[in-house]
Amino acid sequence: MGRLWAGFVAVLLLTAPLCVADASDLALSGNARWVVLASRPDLDAAIGVARYHRWQFPSVRVMRAANGWFAVVAGPENAADPRALRQRLTRTGGLPTDFIFSRGDSYVEQVWTAPPSPNGPTAKYDGKHESILRVGGLSVVLGSARGKDGDRHPVALGREDGQVAFAISLDQSTRGTDDDSNTDFAEVAAVRLDPISPRLSLVFSSFWGGAHCCTVTKIATQDSRTGRWLVADGETLDSGGYAFEDLDGDGTYELLNGDNSFLYAFGPYASSNPPAQIHWLRAGRLEDVTRHANFASYQRQRLAGMEHSANLDPERWHDNNFLGGWVAQSILVGRGEAAWARMLQLYDRNAEWPYEECTVALPLAKCPDARKRKTDFPTALRRHLNEAGYPTPWLGPLAVAPPAITVPAGPARYEVAAATFESQPVNERIRLQVLLTATGHQVAVPNVDFSKRLFETVVRFQSQSGLPVTGVIDEGQAAGLMSEATPLLRTWGFRAAAHPYRGHPIWVPFGLGLREERTGSGVTWTDPAKRATLTYIATPSALEDGYRTALERFAGDGTRVNYKVLRPDFFAISASGTDGLDWYMRFHRDGAGTLGFFLAWKSAETDLHMERVAVLVSGSLAASMSGAPFTAPIAVAPPPPAVAVATPSPPVVPTPPAVAPRPPDPKPHTASSGTGFFISRAGHLLTNAHVVQDCAAIEVNGPNGLVAARLVAQDRTNDLALLKAEITPVKIAALRTGVRLGEAVAAFGYPLSGMLSTSGNFTLGNVTALTGLADDSRYFQISAPVQPGNSGGPLVDAAGNLIGVVSAKLNALKVMVATNGDIPQNVNFAIKGSLAGAFLESNGVAYATGTDTAALPPPDLAEHAKGLSVFVACR
Repeated sequence: MGRLWAGFVAVLLLTAPLCVADASDLALSGNARWVVLASRPDLDAAIGVARYHRWQFPSVRVMRAANGWFAVVAGPENAADPRALRQRLTRTGGLPTDFIFSRGDSYVEQVWTAPPSPNGPTAKYDGKHESILRVGGLSVVLGSARGKDGDRHPVALGREDGQVAFAISLDQSTRGTDDDSNTDFAEVAAVRLDPISPRLSLVFSSFWGGAHCCTVTKIATQDSRTGRWLVADGETLDSGGYAFEDLDGDGTYELLNGDNSFLYAFGPYASSNPPAQIHWLRAGRLEDVTRHANFASYQRQRLAGMEHSANLDPERWHDNNFLGGWVAQSILVGRGEAAWARMLQLYDRNAEWPYEECTVALPLAKCPDARKRKTDFPTALRRHLNEAGYPTPWLGPLAVAPPAITVPAGPARYEVAAATFESQPVNERIRLQVLLTATGHQVAVPNVDFSKRLFETVVRFQSQSGLPVTGVIDEGQAAGLMSEATPLLRTWGFRAAAHPYRGHPIWVPFGLGLREERTGSGVTWTDPAKRATLTYIATPSALEDGYRTALERFAGDGTRVNYKVLRPDFFAISASGTDGLDWYMRFHRDGAGTLGFFLAWKSAETDLHMERVAVLVSGSLAASMSGAPFTAPIAVAPPPPAVAVATPSPPVVPTPPAVAPRPPDPKPHTASSGTGFFISRAGHLLTNAHVVQDCAAIEVNGPNGLVAARLVAQDRTNDLALLKAEITPVKIAALRTGVRLGEAVAAFGYPLSGMLSTSGNFTLGNVTALTGLADDSRYFQISAPVQPGNSGGPLVDAAGNLIGVVSAKLNALKVMVATNGDIPQNVNFAIKGSLAGAFLESNGVAYATGTDTAALPPPDLAEHAKGLSVFVACR
């Protein structure tokens, strides 16, 4: 983040593949190299990734390696100059950042390659000249006929033995005039579709034009019993219509398409993500076999491809249009409940797409406009899933939406709300909007004036909270907002800080532990965990030049601009990068130059809600530069002590420390132990810094006994250490962020070495708090029991994704003494996975992203966690 940030600030201030080996030979020689796009332990997951990359590499294939994993490879390529080859491939875009080159020495078998497309004869009709397709004794003439509406429609006439076998007209596809034929009007292809038919089927289709829509299709098939030709109507589909693939290997092709009902349901076409639909042709009829057992493997591949695409572009995990199709595809493979839970963590609550539901028992498409009402994305998605045949039984029966809440006497009620708001002191007006922003109800900069937007925000808040809908927030509701906002306000810890040379204070979230660095143009505050960076700078650039430069830089980096505004006195830009960062900037005219801030944060840090921080910092700058009223940062009292005892005159009880199972010893180091786990195929391991502190030698258990490991890096502040051992791990941890309170978790480790099982210890529990002692945001509190020696072990979710590093437990003895006998049960702590990810990135170690959503049975979860983990001995 630091290099990108510095480069951005500086800019503002300055204002052909060569196949050299037989592809059938898996082990290459010379300069030939496979381009390894991914490696997966599951074959369907690997094939899903390969299918995704077919648009870049038509010859992409999947190889089984000697260790049992499956490599997704393209090529081979000439790698005489690996750097130049990497640059060339990277310029094409859409590739994983960690792709590598390989000779393929460990590949033992090619297990999948792109399936062939139908190779039967085809013919096209250009709208002017008839064309003929001959298949055996059958001839099909393609032409057009004018309909009753005066437009021309494509027709296909099949003849055999001098008799008309079939006649098909695609009445939905038209050309208005004889000259309107800039593209092919229609085509026919002979494809083996029906296994019981003696002949190839004739697929007659026409794309009638438009940006995407639509292709109409009819299929003629000869009946095996009567010899008659039957015509089946296909669906009207987006763009090119059906694709054909023999999915089950029976020699006939299935018809593939995406469920078009998802194309514009939750966002524009460009971000659509339809789940797969599959049909086959039997006895002249198309049958929907999307859920047929024969095609379960393909559906898993389709899901893996979706998730791979989102991992390449992490902002898709927050795109409601993507999430809608992803949840539906997850339902098709039996993972719907887990996907739904994850969607609730990830979805964009500020999306402006008009989500609606029907307040009567009708599908939304048939709902009268008067019966439609606006709703949130999860509600709209659930209704769409059920109406489109993707049931959500874990959510219970789908009820008819209640009547929309209305605010009686609209204009009069608005006037009452406005008068009440404006009667309050200015400080209270701003403070109320700060609380609405902190709780996610408002996304606009706080303002001293009442507006329709603020009125709608208050009405929506009251409606969603089950409160009387008046447009006026009373004292009780304000207290509720304050209670809801307190945890985040405490985490952010806003304090006003002025620019070192220009004055003008802004709000800065010092609660994140920011480190300050003065520069020639201002000051930068950096989160040690590398979750966020805030830079406040003065520049000589004119306001308009700075705005243009910022947009050009974003465009050059492939960064998506979500929002931009340029006014005579300021500009603001919100953007999402391809590197997993979100950006917000606001700059004001300051004499001949500009004064403003950049805020960048990791998109995956959803629990910090940095988008709300951006709004509040922006509001503070706007007020500071314009002289408009604002409020001081809201002071939040520290949390109550971790342990409280009701006694007549309670003593002052210090907060019991979170102590590591093996605290550092200032004396000469003696043998100790802990746990670590693999994070890369190269043998990198994570553990706690205190596990390997002052070690003369470090060893980890390998396949044939203890193996030496070296200390690569450590962060004692956050209690993390990176080790490297000459071991090729069977499994590596895949990191997931966005953990929710109450989630089921599991810990694995080697506690109490010499006393407990040498094969490791597995425990289950839950996330009991999203912060550690004194609301330390670096930690989770967990109920899974841990003991000395568990330190540095993996904390995984129910699907086996890594979410944290076991680090500490509450010192029960000290708490018992401090509280006159109260012994805490299972109060333990783990370092958040996001912090571990930042540590790995800062040391140049790439890690896998955890996307599994299906919960594992405890025995399988234990086996998985054990496969990641190693015993760490410190000598």
